Formats: sequence, structure tokens, C-alpha cells
Amino acid sequence: MNLKNIYLMGIILFLMADISLAYSGYDLDELDDLELESLDRQKKKSTKGNDGGQRLILFDDNLYLLDDDFDFGEDELKLQTIELDPDDMETAKEYEDFLNAFFENSIPVGNNKYGKRNDSNKNPKRSKNKNPKRSKSKRSSSGHQNTSASPFQAPVGKFGFGVSTMFGASIPMGTNLKSNFSSGSNFGIHLDTPLSFNVGSMEGKVGSEVYFSSMSAVNAGDSPYKLTNLAGTISLFPLKSIEVKAGLGISPSSIGDYSKILFSIPVDINYHLPFNVKGFGMALNLHAQETLGVPTDDGSEDAGGGKATSEFINVGFFITTPLVF
Repeated sequence: MNLKNIYLMGIILFLMADISLAYSGYDLDELDDLELESLDRQKKKSTKGNDGGQRLILFDDNLYLLDDDFDFGEDELKLQTIELDPDDMETAKEYEDFLNAFFENSIPVGNNKYGKRNDSNKNPKRSKNKNPKRSKSKRSSSGHQNTSASPFQAPVGKFGFGVSTMFGASIPMGTNLKSNFSSGSNFGIHLDTPLSFNVGSMEGKVGSEVYFSSMSAVNAGDSPYKLTNLAGTISLFPLKSIEVKAGLGISPSSIGDYSKILFSIPVDINYHLPFNVKGFGMALNLHAQETLGVPTDDGSEDAGGGKATSEFINVGFFITTPLVF
């Protein structure tokens, strides 16, 4: 084959290739439509809300490139990226830690929705009141809350009992005793009980006491007047340091060979001093008592005809003690 024939064959093959490409429907220039871009650039576009047809979403810590060329008119569905802000995640974590700490250290009231009842003994931060003195907000037995309890009230123990003592001098009063008896002695024990009630804004405390009073005879050789007094009392604090106590009791009494069990009405006023020494408190005590009768009254007109009474006062001290139970 000569050179002229080779040249002619090359021209024919070139024309055939050009015709084949023309009828294939493809244009080499259309290869640029793919627009392949880096993931970083696609992430920036998705954050700005690019409408160029490509979408980038974050799912399971992987990036996915979606083709959004599907056109459904006005109802076209577009997948948007969910932006995860590290600052928001840190704030949410701090809030979660706060809620956990709050509920772990809070004290639920009553029954919660899980059916568990509050147990204050399981809370180590809850302090226990070891002070034996009565709280100002302690509720009385009637269910009302006392708001004006005096700080000078006697201390009480776990069961609401407290012990106080009293001592001093007994001074006869009234015509039936002054003419026949002179001053003597008095001492006794007062017991505070857990019973109480409210009188207005004051707390009335119920107590009991036993005390022994004696008065010496004026005439030599005569017998002294002796009384053993058992009384129930009610105490009130109308003022911060002033205690008023009244009661009703019985008094087995004797003068020599004469003895009787008489009814008595005692009334006390205690002025509490503002100091306390190792659990002991002190108050000035004024005790007045009327006893309905005298042991020597036999019902005759000379002895008073059964209407004789004996009155005396005690002047001394009322001591609150740390002995409680």
C-alpha cells in the first residue's frame, strides 16, 4: 500500500468517528456539570442553606451527600442539616448535673410518685436537736403551735418530763395561824409533764408537785403545824421571765395529835433570773396557799364551827434542774 492510499484511509476514519459522536447525543462540554466538590465546601454550603441542589447531613457521625434534584412542585421535600453547637451541648450537660445534684440532696415530702415514703433518718445532713430545752415552735397537745414559749421554761426530756425543786420559809398568815404559829420551813419537788394547751398566745403547762411545810408553835410546849401538800398545777408565762402557777390539791395536815386531810389552793409567782449554771436555773418564788380548814377544828363554835381556814405564804427559790426524762 502506497503513501497516498494510507493518507486517504486516515481521512475516512476521522470522518466516520466525527459522524458517530455527532449522532450519539453527548457533548464533551457537558462533563463539567458534575461539579464534584470537597466535603468541607459542601458543609459550608449546607450550613448557609445553599439551594444549588446538593445537601449535606450529619448522621451517626458520618457526612452524607444527598441529591435534591427531585422536583415535586410546591410540596418538594428538602432535608436540612441539624447543627450541633458544642456550647449548647456543654450547657445541657451542666444542667443535667445540676438536676441530679438537686434531687439527690433534696428531702421529699410524704409519698412520692414512686410510692416511697420519706425517711428522714437516711439523710445524714439533717441535724438532730440534742438540746433538752423546749423549742419555741413546739406544738402543744391540743395541736396548736406555740409561738411565745419563754426561754425560762423548765427543760424536759424525751418523754416530756422535767424535775424542779423549791425551798424557802413558810410564814403564817390570817388570824387562825398568826396568833399560834411562827415562821417555819418549806421544801418540795415540782414535776413538769408533757401535757400542755394554749391560752391565747401562751402555752399552759400541766405539772404536779409535792412539798412539805411546817410552822413552829409560838407557845413553848405546843405542837407545830405540819402540812404535806400534793397538788396539780398549771403554769403560764405572761411575761418573758415571769411565771404564774396555780393549782388545786390536798394537804394532809397535823397539829400534835390532831390531823386532817384538807383541800388547798396554791398560787405561785416565779421571777426567773437570767443565768444558768451547768443546767440549773434559778427563780425567786412567792407561794401563797389557802387551806380549807385546820386540824384542830372539831366543828365547835370555839374552833371556828367548821369554817376555819389556814393561810400561809412561802418565800424562797424555785430551781430548774437538768434532771429530765
